Amino acid sequence: MCSQYCHLILSCSQIGFAMFVAGVVRAKNIASILLKSIIDSLISAIGYYLVGYAFTMGNGNPNGGFIGDTDFALSNSAVTPYDNSLFLWYWVFCAASTTILVGSLAERCTFVAYVVFVLVYVCWIYPVYAHWTWSPNGWLTADNPISGLLGMGAIDFAGSGVVHTMGGFCAMVGSLILGPRVGRYAPATRHMFVNGHNPQLYLLGTLLLWLGWYSFNAISLLNISSVLAATTVARTTNTTTLAAASAGLTALLLVYYHTKTWNMLSVCNGVLGGLVAITAGCSVVEPWAAIICGVIAAPCVVYGEVLQEWLQIDDPAGAFAIHGLSGIWGVMFVGLLAKEQYIIDVYHKPPGRYHMGIFYGGHGQLLLCQFISVVVCITWACFWSYLVFTMLNWMGCLRVPLEVEAVGLDASEMGAQHGAGLSSLTDAKFEEPVKKSKDVSAYTRSSPMLFGSNYGRQSQPQNSVMKAMAPPASKAPSISGTTASATAGLATVSTGSRAISEQMMPPVTSGEMVSKLEHGKVSA
Repeated sequence: MCSQYCHLILSCSQIGFAMFVAGVVRAKNIASILLKSIIDSLISAIGYYLVGYAFTMGNGNPNGGFIGDTDFALSNSAVTPYDNSLFLWYWVFCAASTTILVGSLAERCTFVAYVVFVLVYVCWIYPVYAHWTWSPNGWLTADNPISGLLGMGAIDFAGSGVVHTMGGFCAMVGSLILGPRVGRYAPATRHMFVNGHNPQLYLLGTLLLWLGWYSFNAISLLNISSVLAATTVARTTNTTTLAAASAGLTALLLVYYHTKTWNMLSVCNGVLGGLVAITAGCSVVEPWAAIICGVIAAPCVVYGEVLQEWLQIDDPAGAFAIHGLSGIWGVMFVGLLAKEQYIIDVYHKPPGRYHMGIFYGGHGQLLLCQFISVVVCITWACFWSYLVFTMLNWMGCLRVPLEVEAVGLDASEMGAQHGAGLSSLTDAKFEEPVKKSKDVSAYTRSSPMLFGSNYGRQSQPQNSVMKAMAPPASKAPSISGTTASATAGLATVSTGSRAISEQMMPPVTSGEMVSKLEHGKVSA
C-alpha cells in the first residue's frame, strides 16, 4: 500500500518534468514535448515489466553478478508477492530517469528515434547499472552483505547516480550527436534561445518536481515500521528541503553576480540541482551538511550551463548540468560527509570499520567506492547511448529535416496548430528557402568533431546563410517590449509575452537565397 500511495506523489514528478520542459522550449514544440513525456511512461511501463525489472532486481548471482536473471514479466510474483509492490516503485524511478532525455533532445529529434532510444534505455541501459547499485546481489551496492565493493559498497540511496547521472550523460551524448538547433549559436540569433518561453510552466514544473522528490527520497527506505525508520524518513525530508533551498538561493546570487539580473529560471535550475545532489546521501547526512551539498550543487548547474554554451552543446533543458554534474557531486558528497551512525541505521553495517565520510574520520573506502560508482555510471551511459544514437543517425532517422524543424514539430509531425507559428526570427529566415530548395544536403553535413554526429550542421553552410542574413555589426539586435510590427528594415516577431525586434539587412528573396546556396555563392 505504501508504494501505491507514494506512486501518486511520484506522479507529480512526471507532471513536473513535462511542465518544466514545456516551459523552456519554444511554443511551436510544446505538444511534441508533452507527447514524448507521456510516451516515456507508457514505454517504460511495458518494457520494465517485461525485462527491465528482472534485470534490475532479479536474483542473479549473490557474489556480485552482472545482471538479474529471474522474474521476467513478474513471473515470480505468485511466489514472492512483494515483487508486485517493488515493481511499481522501481518502475517510477526508471520512468523518471528516462524523462530526463526529453529536454535535451527537444525541438529536433524525430519521434521514432526517441521511442527507439527510450525502449533500449528502459530495457537495458538503465536496469543493468541499477542492478549493480541497488540490488542486494549487485557488485557496487552497499546492500550486498557478501561481496560489497571494498567491503563497503557505494551508497546511492535514491538515485543521484542511478537515475540522474545516468540520464544526464545519456542526454549529453544525444545532444552532441543530434547537433544544435538551427541558429542556436549564430551570433545574430543565439539570444533568442536563452530563456524559456513560459516562466509559469517551468516554475510550476519545478514546484511539482520538488513535491514529488519527497516521495523519491523519503520513502526509498521502503518501510516506516519502527521509530528508527520513521526518524530516518523525517531526517531525509529535512535534508531534501534544505539542499533544494540552499541551491536555489546560491544559483540566484551567482547569476546576479555575473549578470546583475534576478533570473527565475536560474533559481528553478538551482533548486533541481540541489534536489539531484542530495538524493544519494539524503538518509546518511546531517541537515547542516545538506545545506553545504546544495550550495556546491548550484555552481555545478550554473557553470555547467556555461561550459555547455562554450562547447556549443545544445541542451534546451540543461539536463546535463542539472542531472549529470549535480548527480556526480551528490554521489561524491556521500564519501565526504556521511555519518557512521546513519550508515549503520540504514545499511546495517557493523560499527568500528570506518564506514563513514572522510570528514568524520573515514579512511577513504567509502569515498573510493563512490568514485568507482561514478566512473562506472558515466562509462556505461556514454558507451551505450553513443552506440544507439550513432546507429540511429547513420540510418537517417535521428533528426527531423530542417524544414520540419523550422515550422515546428507540433505542426509538421503532429498536425497541431496551437503554438505552431514561427516563434523566432531564425525560423522565418530559414523556413521558406529550406522548404523550396531541392538540395538541403548543405544544411546537414556532419562535423569531424564527433564521429557519427550532426554537430557540424550549422558550422559551415548555416553560418554562411546566417552571415548573409544577419544585421551589420554596428546594428546589433535589440529587445523591445512593443507590440509586433513589420517595416521595410525591421522584423518583429512576438514570442510569448515579449516581442523581439531586429534591424535587418535589405530583404533577400527565397529564390535568390536558394540560387546562392546551389551555386556556392554564399561566403563562408
